[in-house]
Amino acid sequence: MKYQIVIRVVCLWTYGLVLVFCIGCGTERPVVTTLSSEHETSEARTNSFRIIFFNVGQGDSALIISSSGLVVLVDGGPKGAGENVILPFLKSNDIRKIDYYIVTHYDADHLAGVIEVIAGVDGIMKTSDDYLPTHFSLDHGEPVTYHNLFNAYETAVASKRRTAEPGDELDLDDNASLMFYVSHASYVDGANVAINDPTENDLSLVFLLTVGDASILFEADLPGGGKDTVDLETHLGELIGAIDILKVSHHGSDTSSNDFFLNTICPRHSIISVGENGYGLPNESVISRLLDYGNVAMTDGANITFSFFDEPVSF
Repeated sequence: MKYQIVIRVVCLWTYGLVLVFCIGCGTERPVVTTLSSEHETSEARTNSFRIIFFNVGQGDSALIISSSGLVVLVDGGPKGAGENVILPFLKSNDIRKIDYYIVTHYDADHLAGVIEVIAGVDGIMKTSDDYLPTHFSLDHGEPVTYHNLFNAYETAVASKRRTAEPGDELDLDDNASLMFYVSHASYVDGANVAINDPTENDLSLVFLLTVGDASILFEADLPGGGKDTVDLETHLGELIGAIDILKVSHHGSDTSSNDFFLNTICPRHSIISVGENGYGLPNESVISRLLDYGNVAMTDGANITFSFFDEPVSF
C-alpha cells in the first residue's frame, strides 16, 4: 500500500509550514530547517500513523502511534525530558498508555527521560499514574557498565524487560511493522563485529520501521567509523538499502553518517535530534552529506511530526 507522508508543522500561534510528499514522487529541493509542532491538529490524530520526534534538547526521543492506537516510545531523552516534554504531550493528546518502550542504549541522554515517563506525572514509581509498558520494554541487553540510571530502569520495568535480538519483529498494525537489524554489534544476517572495550554507542539497538511502502530507519547512536570509532554503518546500509526517512545517528556527529552508508540508503528526509550543546553538533560536514540526498530537519526548539495517510489528504 502506498502511503502519503505529511510533515505537519503547527507553530505556537500560527501555522508555520506544511510540507506534503508522496512516496515515489520526484526529489524535492533539499532544505535545512527547524520545525515546530506544539499541538497536533485533529486531521493528524485520525486515520493516520504518526511519528513524533520530540524536542528534548541534547538527547533523543520519539513516539510512534499506529493507526490502530498502539503506542511505542523510543528512548526518552535526558533528565527532565520525560517530565517536561513527553508526559505533557501524552496528557494533552489523551494518550493514556504506552505499549512498548524501545531503549536503544543506556546513555543518559536517551534513558533518563524513560524513567521519568514510567513514573508518571507524580514522579513516584508504583502508583496509579505510572506508564508501565502494557507489553514490554525492549533493549540491547546488559550494559557496558552498570550504573545508577540503568539500575533504576531495570527496577522500573522489572518483569516487563526483554532483550531484542536482530531479526525480532513487532507488528504495529495491518500495514506497519518494525524489525531490529543491529544489536551489540551483531546484524540480522548473522554477521558480527568484535569490539574491544565497547561503548554504549557501539551496542546500539537499531531498527527499521515500515509503514506501507514507506521506510524509516532509527539508527540510535550507531558509529560509522568517524573519529576512530568502529564502522557499524556500512554493513547496515548494505542490508537496508534505500529508505525514505532517517533518524540520524548520534545527533549529527561526524562519528557517523559515513559516505558509503548514506550513498546506499539515500534518505529523502533526515531528522537530527539535537539541542544546545558544547560538542559542535550537528557537524556541518554531516549536514552537507545529508543534503546531497534530501531534506534535513532538526528538533532544536521543536517537535517534528510525520503523519502517514493511506488515502489522499486535503487541506
